[in-house]
Amino acid sequence: MSIQRPQQPPSPFVIEAFKACGAPARVPGGEGSSWRVADLVFKPADNQEQLAWWAEAVADIGDPDLLRLPAPARTSSGALVVDGWTATHFLEGEHESGRWVDVARAGEAFCDLLEPIQRPGFLARRQDPWARADRIAWGEEPLTGFKAEPLVTGIIDLLTPLTGPEHS
Repeated sequence: MSIQRPQQPPSPFVIEAFKACGAPARVPGGEGSSWRVADLVFKPADNQEQLAWWAEAVADIGDPDLLRLPAPARTSSGALVVDGWTATHFLEGEHESGRWVDVARAGEAFCDLLEPIQRPGFLARRQDPWARADRIAWGEEPLTGFKAEPLVTGIIDLLTPLTGPEHS
């Protein structure tokens, strides 16, 4: 299943609504549907419930030297979505290979950030391919029907349960 993404940048109306000025430039990588304008990155808004949860969850992210997350941008009226587009604040940086210890520390910091937060209900309702992979990784769905099943099974067998608030 392929999710269709717009290939055109956000409209001037969308850009102005988020108080950005400038010409959109495609952001390399990812799904090819993100555009940068000044200090904002625009992308299609797939799930407004998820965006609202993310905006609240990252409000106080803790130690920015250990974990940097793109904060959602809002319009002057407080909206997170305009004409199907959302925006986050651009984070300057470069990909550096070989920093696996730092990657693991950032993952641990992210888990610590989310541990006290109740699992959002929208996770159980997602139907995209990434959602199935998430459910398999968390033991909520069996691993069947994948060409890579023999390879992934060994990894799945190594997973251990995490502690945290009960799932909703």
